Amino acid sequence: LSFVDADFNPQLVFGAGSQCYRLSGTALDDAGTPISAHLEGVLHLGDPSVDKDWRKMWVFASPGCEGQVQVAMTNSFYPRTRSWKDLGDFKDGIIEYAFPEGSRSKLLLWKFKESSRHTPFVLQGFEVEAEGAGLER
Repeated sequence: LSFVDADFNPQLVFGAGSQCYRLSGTALDDAGTPISAHLEGVLHLGDPSVDKDWRKMWVFASPGCEGQVQVAMTNSFYPRTRSWKDLGDFKDGIIEYAFPEGSRSKLLLWKFKESSRHTPFVLQGFEVEAEGAGLER
């Protein structure tokens, strides 16, 4: 159920069994247990059929958040073809990663995980530098 409250803030209420929950941008835990967030996506720079030589990647999030980012280069979505690489932390709000020479694939998969009750996060986005036939990035 979604609605707008008296202060014109959007609200989302949902339930499971006999429990009722309200999604809140300020709630970081559920009765003391950190609320875990897991986000996944794919970067292909507009053409998933072209091989890319991945050069650099920047990931932007809230400074000091406890999120973790991983990437995997692959040519398919088959889970067993993935070898995940940890990129670092968001102490300054930016992770800058230089791919090793020869880092080549059609797709760059990413994962963001966060489960802190101490610091809220905002995942701002990504910037990627790559070369490949027909790519102008």
